[in-house]
Amino acid sequence: MKQTFIVCLCCALFLFAGCGGRAAPAPDVSITPWSETSQWPDNEFTRMIPQPATGTVCATMEGTSAGYDFFAVQLDRLSRAEIQDYLLTLEQAGYESLAGELGFEPSVEGVTVGDLLYRDGTYLSLAAGDRGEDNSLGLLISRLSEG
Repeated sequence: MKQTFIVCLCCALFLFAGCGGRAAPAPDVSITPWSETSQWPDNEFTRMIPQPATGTVCATMEGTSAGYDFFAVQLDRLSRAEIQDYLLTLEQAGYESLAGELGFEPSVEGVTVGDLLYRDGTYLSLAAGDRGEDNSLGLLISRLSEG
């Protein structure tokens, strides 16, 4: 489950790297290891998004990559309906999907690649593992580095 989220996190980080005609120097990357926790973190990143009403927080990490600062939260024990409810909460909070439509499409393998949302300079990448009533939800909150 954690491996799936890490793969999705890496994919989201690569989205921020951009494309170009010339080879650019590798961006500075600084990532702290995952920290296990059972509490919703209170920091400048998590205050930018609504806290999920359900789910169990199990891990967090933070870092900088490709000119963006980010903070990630991993939640477990969510139903499909609870994940859909959280997507509606994000939409009501003003987050818009950069893909044009909020929602997850379950894959054959049981892993769901989520959505990239945006509001007021904050990007929120969501990835969910689809296992019926015991799903995980990864949240990657990012914004342009100020330094």
